[in-house]
Amino acid sequence: MPQIETYPIGDVARRTGLAVSAIRYYSDEGLVKTASVGQGRRRNYDLLAIAQLEFIGTLRELSTPMTEIRRLIAGVTNLRDVLIAHLTVVERRELELRGRRAALRALSRLDDPADLMHRFVGTPDAERERLADDLAADTGVPRPRLPDDPTAAQLEAWIELTRLARRREFRAAVRNLSVEANSGRESRREVIGKLLAAHHSGLPADSPHARRLAAGLAQEDTNVPPERPESDVAAYRRLISLLGAPPAGNRVSVEYDLTGFRDWLTVALTPRPLDRGTGSATRTAKI
Repeated sequence: MPQIETYPIGDVARRTGLAVSAIRYYSDEGLVKTASVGQGRRRNYDLLAIAQLEFIGTLRELSTPMTEIRRLIAGVTNLRDVLIAHLTVVERRELELRGRRAALRALSRLDDPADLMHRFVGTPDAERERLADDLAADTGVPRPRLPDDPTAAQLEAWIELTRLARRREFRAAVRNLSVEANSGRESRREVIGKLLAAHHSGLPADSPHARRLAAGLAQEDTNVPPERPESDVAAYRRLISLLGAPPAGNRVSVEYDLTGFRDWLTVALTPRPLDRGTGSATRTAKI
């Protein structure tokens, strides 16, 4: 059986930044195991213990209660799991600090930041990030984020959006918007796929089949669901737009690098003289 390499407690203290007395305390409390005891009853620790101690050090820096530290440490029993758990905590803290840095940048530019700061400090950074996570997880929309260098308006939008995210009615409205948007995108993608196939097949653009497909695409572009003024959906779209992210349901034009396809589609969308006489109108479809 290969010998496990161990490190004396002094080396472990220098590596982890913890005092020797703190390491002994965590050992005595059963949070980490001593690998061996050398001369002078000096304790030695293996890599798993060092990773656990570094994890504990980070949690203590974040003022994590000992009861929570015990729970977290008890749930990881091998080196890789400890490293992953530690990484998760560090990345979450990094996200919170980025949000705080961004807010400070916006506030520091204002001549009188008191009013906006009063609204910002009402909710902890960690809670705002959790609310943004919950909004994305509960509704299926992209996870909103405060830009790294926001304007005061963007900071206000972030405060308002995370406040609204607490409400079940708001999340339900955004969830319905996401479902409608996904359904619309699938339908539109299907029509475009048929148009591309028709173009590749050499079907004339002014043929009845090509015109029916083109008309279907134009119809998809006019099927925008009605929206009530000042609704939750309107608020979501306004706020997410201020934050610089595309809202759910926002149509994005896709440019196809296909020689002749756009001209072919233009012909298919152009009414013939007979069509003009029946009152049909030319529509421009975004592709």
